Amino acid sequence: MQMKKTLAAILSTSMTLSMLSVSAFAAEDKPLMEDAANSWAASSIDRWVQQGIVQGDADGSFKPYRSLTRGELATVFVRMFGLTKKAENRYDDLDGSEWYADAVLRCTAAGILEGDGRNVNATAPVTRQEAMTMFARAMGMTPDASPDLSQFTDGSETAGWAAGYMAPLAKMGILQGVGADRIAPHDNIDRASTMALLDKAIEEYITAPGDVVLENGNGFTVINIAASAARANDAVGLSGTTAGVVISAGTQTDVAAADLTADTIRVDGSAAVSLHGNTTAEHVTVHSAASVAIGADAQADTVTLSGLQAALSVAGTVGTVTIASDRNMLTVTGTVSAVEVTRDASGTTVSAEAGGQIDAVSAAGTGMTVQGEGTVSSLVASEGASDITVNTSGTRIDNNSSEAVTAGTGTIEPGKAG
Repeated sequence: MQMKKTLAAILSTSMTLSMLSVSAFAAEDKPLMEDAANSWAASSIDRWVQQGIVQGDADGSFKPYRSLTRGELATVFVRMFGLTKKAENRYDDLDGSEWYADAVLRCTAAGILEGDGRNVNATAPVTRQEAMTMFARAMGMTPDASPDLSQFTDGSETAGWAAGYMAPLAKMGILQGVGADRIAPHDNIDRASTMALLDKAIEEYITAPGDVVLENGNGFTVINIAASAARANDAVGLSGTTAGVVISAGTQTDVAAADLTADTIRVDGSAAVSLHGNTTAEHVTVHSAASVAIGADAQADTVTLSGLQAALSVAGTVGTVTIASDRNMLTVTGTVSAVEVTRDASGTTVSAEAGGQIDAVSAAGTGMTVQGEGTVSSLVASEGASDITVNTSGTRIDNNSSEAVTAGTGTIEPGKAG
């Protein structure tokens, strides 16, 4: 694990991106990339070379001021965030044999890279707004619904799909203008600036089990522990304050947060994750078959389960739980204001155990069971919902679907309530 200095300086030069391959370390008594030794971003470049995230070109040079392409940035993110799952190829301009194809499809599966609807344009240089959007998505950030970039003279030139991500990054101090207060959203970003962005934004890059106290609410924490670095019965312990936590796809080490304050927590790995003590999180997203437990004194505004067979237990307080994948399980002994089961979900089990309280359930998926000795105040079966069974006592059911809802020993017919 590398402990990073406190985030202070703001990225204030133009940023352009170009492919950086993964590999071995250089000698520690000289700069790892000699042609970057005099770069303003030399320390940032060295950090990520030491971590094995980037190296240089075939000739061993880094070329810090060279532009980066979308495919090259995707490769950096695959290594940095340990991405493993690949999406089906939906891009007309990607045949799958390109050196960057695997990384592009992994970033697509993770929701980091989307393309323009038909093409991914993997060989095109990455612009500032594209790089910031990809980074924000990788960190699990929720875009600002009403972004304000008016502090920049060209803020209005930012694309709508990027502004919601760039505004909070600017507010955090990770993104700042270039030149005379310009955000330059359409300018390309170079290698040096990319390394500086990642260095400033990622406060902690954790690669081994152990306890870490986080001290920067404007910096992110990434946990990327390879199987070879994991130790039996060891875990990562987090406390303090951070902008967000990403638990990478390859991480199998358990993660325990005690008295942690985080805006976002993104779970891509299959680790067991526990939030206890006075831990608070605004948004928790689970993209894997992970087990997440929210302790009695912990709370989260929203939790989204979008990974197959993800499991969530709530002994504390959660505002909204969204279930958007198959065979997810929610167990509540604390309080959940709302549970929303989307059309993408099937085989969902919602258990309100003794002492548990769920105020409202919205069901749009298939094959859902609501059970337990706790309280589920109401359930609405939406159009398209099917095979819904409700076994909790005293639950009001409004059936707006076209199929009957099984309730105890009876049924609630379509268009009826009971």
